[in-house]
Amino acid sequence: VVVKRLTETATRDPEISGCFLREATAAQSIEHPNVVRLLAVQRPPDDRPFLVIEALAGESLGDYLRRESSVPQKLGLTLCRQIAVGLSAAHRSGVVHRDVKPDNLFLFGAPGAPDGLKILDFGMAKVDSLGTGTTDLVMGTVHYMAPEQIVLDPVDGRTDVYALGVVMFRMFTGQLPFDTMPGTELLGHQLFSPAPPPSWLNEELDPRVEAIMLRAMRKHPDNRYPNMDYLLADLEAVLGLHPGRAAEVDLPPLEREPDVYVPRNDQGRKAAEVIAQRFGSARVAASGE
Repeated sequence: VVVKRLTETATRDPEISGCFLREATAAQSIEHPNVVRLLAVQRPPDDRPFLVIEALAGESLGDYLRRESSVPQKLGLTLCRQIAVGLSAAHRSGVVHRDVKPDNLFLFGAPGAPDGLKILDFGMAKVDSLGTGTTDLVMGTVHYMAPEQIVLDPVDGRTDVYALGVVMFRMFTGQLPFDTMPGTELLGHQLFSPAPPPSWLNEELDPRVEAIMLRAMRKHPDNRYPNMDYLLADLEAVLGLHPGRAAEVDLPPLEREPDVYVPRNDQGRKAAEVIAQRFGSARVAASGE
């Protein structure tokens, strides 16, 4: 097994440790071949909480991408389907991952020729300080973070849909949609800038796969897939797993225009205003105007 313990600093913060234990306990209810098995959640008296997790042999998708840059399309689609199936199971159990990224996706089996994929680290999302002027916790990893996470709005399954879209972009193009250092510019792009068409970076990309990615990465949740099962259905159509279903996948029109994120609470609106002001100033400075 693998034992993961909360750091001493995090343990002293009741908000972090409480979130850790709640999410981990909920994740115990997920039983699926594409989700790592969480065997125990423990909080010893006067000690740090820890998780007991099944041990796996292989490598993370992050390690694979750092070595190979991108994933062949057929293998990539198979892996993306497994991610979507696992996340769908989690969502049915009431768990939103909130930190879907290549380093939390484990390819088990021989390096370079995986037998399958498991999703890791439910309830262990990284805590990032984003400098938004708020004191609350922002859970996730900025490059893969949906707009609602950035402004501390409530999240749902569509938050993981967004992150999976970014993971697919990285898998099939070798790059991130907004490949810049974490900071105001990246936060501004995550809130206000549409993702560039991945076919600009990979001319051989199946247009149907591009449509899936672009829909998943839309800024307003209402413009994305309604839930992970809809995204999964399109992946399976591209893979030809349902012969009776049309294999076409189109990018539907926007439900809400323009496609920018609209915060749902006062705190989120204030954070978005600060980011917008700094983002605009940064872009002017970069242009030399």
